[in-house]
Amino acid sequence: MKKSIAISIFSFAVVFVSFSQQKPFLSDIWSYLENTSVYETNQEEGHVPLIPFSTVDQALSNNFRNPYYLSLNGIWKFHYTDTPEGVIPDFFRDGFNDNKWDTIRVPSNWEMKG
Repeated sequence: MKKSIAISIFSFAVVFVSFSQQKPFLSDIWSYLENTSVYETNQEEGHVPLIPFSTVDQALSNNFRNPYYLSLNGIWKFHYTDTPEGVIPDFFRDGFNDNKWDTIRVPSNWEMKG
């Protein structure tokens, strides 16, 4: 009888300890969201899985050099404003002077680049 009680108490203690945590996961969500060392948790690398091709043979050759493929990777000009009113008018026009703008490497995340 004493042996079965001892086994029951031991089993309960093992189960209780194995399922207990210091604090629940993400109980303080802001410390997790504002942590700059946590980036892309459980995410795949950014990619575009679909590329259009002219013919089936071209698609099967797995050759990305076709007129429908355009890589956006590289160095881009970047200008941040806090409000929509801060957007510079006609920034999209040819000949716009963007020499004072910052640059950013694409693909990346502007929030992580400061």
